[in-house]
Amino acid sequence: MRPTHYVLLSAAVAFLLKLYCASTTIGTNDVVMFNHWGKLINRNGLAHTYQTMPLFNHTPLIAAFSAGLQKINGDDAANLGKSEVPLLLRLPGIAADFLMVLVLLRIRQLTGSPPWWALTLFALSPVSYMVSGYHGNVDSVLALMLLVAVWMCVEKKPVLCGLAIGLACQIKVIPLLFTPLFFMFWWEQKKWRPYFITASLLILAGWSPAMVNVPLEFYRNTLSYPGYWGIWGISYWLRATGIEGFQKVGAFELHAMQNTVMSVSKYLIIFSVLAVAWRRRKDRAESLFCSIAFIWAVFFVLSTGIAAQYFVWLAPFILVATPRWYAWITASCSLFLFAFYNTISNFSPTQSPWNPGLWNIGFSEGKHLPFWGPWHVAPWLALIAYLVWHVAKRWRCKLPNNEVMTDKTRE
Repeated sequence: MRPTHYVLLSAAVAFLLKLYCASTTIGTNDVVMFNHWGKLINRNGLAHTYQTMPLFNHTPLIAAFSAGLQKINGDDAANLGKSEVPLLLRLPGIAADFLMVLVLLRIRQLTGSPPWWALTLFALSPVSYMVSGYHGNVDSVLALMLLVAVWMCVEKKPVLCGLAIGLACQIKVIPLLFTPLFFMFWWEQKKWRPYFITASLLILAGWSPAMVNVPLEFYRNTLSYPGYWGIWGISYWLRATGIEGFQKVGAFELHAMQNTVMSVSKYLIIFSVLAVAWRRRKDRAESLFCSIAFIWAVFFVLSTGIAAQYFVWLAPFILVATPRWYAWITASCSLFLFAFYNTISNFSPTQSPWNPGLWNIGFSEGKHLPFWGPWHVAPWLALIAYLVWHVAKRWRCKLPNNEVMTDKTRE
């Protein structure tokens, strides 16, 4: 068999395993929340949901998706285990994982990376299995659209790149963070207008149902969503100091000290994006993988609140940029996610996360944090190490003319 066939076979096996998991489990509390939000949207409308549910931080497209899922299930939220909602909610992410493998195969033809072993690992990634197959959200679709946007830069197609970015921003608003990188790339290519017009019109059109009717609430819920303090990285360690101003766990009504740290974190992340966009504006399209991988790492290290399902966001970019680092980061993320999902799905005060039970439904609650919280240190430290390596060795991430991005030139 050719290497391509091994990768496709691995992707097919992973697809079937995720499909089986999604059809035999309910998933996490996100599945219940999607059904609840859909119920509110169907009963009271989108505007009322934004106004009364600050925790609803999704775009109008995902709101419509939630409403459609809830119509399938009806009003009986307790009957989720017998409905098609848990499977249908996870099906787009499962399909997106498979499509990302196909896109990465094309990227390998164009750039020489990722190597076959890393691409096979991506296809069989435990992180993707737990997030797409079990969790229940749309994050893998976001990763796919952002990956397609970079692919279109390599193919020199600004309109399709703008289309992909616009669609990514309809899944969640976080891809907006990367628009300066794409804009500066196309600016240097003298093709910024078709990219900018396509992306802007699609983003504005998709967000218009909320921006026109409830602009302040849409901004509050989505564009300025603060994250969940106390469960990840900087906020976790500040809470561990015991200082009173850092003790509350949550996303709203936080102490002034917590809000200050969150604001500084956001400004540093935005500054990093602008700095990378300017410094690498003249680099080849392939360098966008390095730039996005770097920005994702900055985001994860500096952010005060990261959800478990976010780990699929950075995977394809670190895979292409630095395959060996992808392997280490995937291993650390897998350890953390297993501890997290096993704890929330089979919680017992005396149970070790390495004595797994059968997963069916998982509810993340404050009482779980002492058990899975320490395990987040593994991926957090791995990403810090990646940033140190990147800054020390590959800040420019620029290759000689006519040189493909092979595994040798990367490593």
